[in-house]
Amino acid sequence: MRKRRVDPGAFGRHLAEIRKSRGITQVDLAKKLGLTQMAISYYERRDGTPPASLVPKIAIALGVSSDELLGIKTNKDADLPQSVWVWKRIRRVLDLPERARKSVFN
Repeated sequence: MRKRRVDPGAFGRHLAEIRKSRGITQVDLAKKLGLTQMAISYYERRDGTPPASLVPKIAIALGVSSDELLGIKTNKDADLPQSVWVWKRIRRVLDLPERARKSVFN
């Protein structure tokens, strides 16, 4: 049985692609995770991978499954041009103070 080769840069490419498709900057993602922008940049490059315990947290922050983040499963809707606009709108609403956020949803 042949072993499957693991692409060392696959995680970083998936992370960057998903982050950008959501309209999230490295700085914004870092703040959500309590990390630095440099850490996110490191994970997006070929030479960096986060600890396994951080993968689900990154996935939640990006609004995807861990499988999608790891490249095991894909979300075809994420490639739609409209999804970037929608995610930016949702982020703007979520950044509002609680009272204003409630008025948007009521």
